Amino acid sequence: MKGIMLPRPVLKLRRGTAITPFDGFKLGFGPYYGPSDINISILSCEEYVEDVLNLYRNLKDGKGIFNGMEKWFNVVLPEDPRVISVASEEDLTSNVPRIPKCDLVLAVIPDDMMVEYDDDPYMPLKREIARLGIPSQMLEYSTVKNLRDNPYVLFNLALSVYSKVGGVPWILSEPTFSELVVGIDVRRSLDGKIVTGMSVLSMKNRFTFNWSYSTVNSLEAEHISPVIKSELKSFVCEEVRDFTFHCEGMPSQEIIDGIKKALNDLVNENMLSKDYSFRVIAVKKGGTPKIFKSIHGSYGVPDKGFTIILDYYRGIVATSGFPEFSFYSPLGLVRPLKIEVVDENCEHDIKEIIKEVYWLSELHWASGFRSSKYPISTLYAHRIVQFIASGVEPPEEYRGKAWFL
Repeated sequence: MKGIMLPRPVLKLRRGTAITPFDGFKLGFGPYYGPSDINISILSCEEYVEDVLNLYRNLKDGKGIFNGMEKWFNVVLPEDPRVISVASEEDLTSNVPRIPKCDLVLAVIPDDMMVEYDDDPYMPLKREIARLGIPSQMLEYSTVKNLRDNPYVLFNLALSVYSKVGGVPWILSEPTFSELVVGIDVRRSLDGKIVTGMSVLSMKNRFTFNWSYSTVNSLEAEHISPVIKSELKSFVCEEVRDFTFHCEGMPSQEIIDGIKKALNDLVNENMLSKDYSFRVIAVKKGGTPKIFKSIHGSYGVPDKGFTIILDYYRGIVATSGFPEFSFYSPLGLVRPLKIEVVDENCEHDIKEIIKEVYWLSELHWASGFRSSKYPISTLYAHRIVQFIASGVEPPEEYRGKAWFL
């Protein structure tokens, strides 16, 4: 079975295009769109205040090849940010109410308090700050102490800060084939309720990103469909007629039926044309073999975008790989995603469907050097339901902002 290479997406910034985010910002292209100023506060133990202020100044004004947020991102940051200083790490969470109204909090935490990216929605400190209606960026002691002068660390930090307050650093220069991509995830909350989260990316006429969530009593179609229909209404008003739904893993039949019912209800309410097209895509991360590239008898990491078409409905794609990982990466071989069309009402090109998944993995705005393994459609929907299920209910001012990064 022979593989093919999908083209790498070109990223669009405000004043130009680039293959990588760092190249685009270094060339002075600036972020695609976002705020003109960001009010930042800092929460830290007393012993790390000096170090975190040094890091903040480097973030603001630049260090080495990173020229600073104010220059590269066209934003104004406070000259003297408000600092909430506490005696010890045990006092961090209890002092959250002291945080003033601001756009974002930099919170300095012990290294052993930091958790994996997939688990940080359950971090008590992050949840308490979120309940104030303020996004947060966690910084490990070791980062503040040892990496405050590292331009690459500072650039990644700048991207996270900018995205969490509503900025969009870059988009795809060439839109994918779908007019609207909707990521859907479902999870049971701590109190037993079922949380449905959605991330929505509009590819028609202009780029739009939004998210929503709702709690439902059951996964039956009549409970799921109103949630989906509500989110789609504003887009069908813009004459969107083509929909792709991404689900992490194989979606249940109830979710598929809920999608169909939502679309049919919009038709019956004369909000959507009868000739709409849709497809439901399963993005699977498990059960696929690792793949490798052979060069002169040596085996290593494959190129990003390497794809194998299995049949009309299925294929696998390496969304991680070279050049982000070295050929002989110590992390080992990469495990590709398996992409499967599980329902639709139209013909499709499996290559284009896989390419859309791959390209959307390049839109993860929290990192300028290593893209996400998953498309942001499923990644961001998953993050949203994690936070909601853990007890965080984001305020209305979070709408349209990637606060969950």
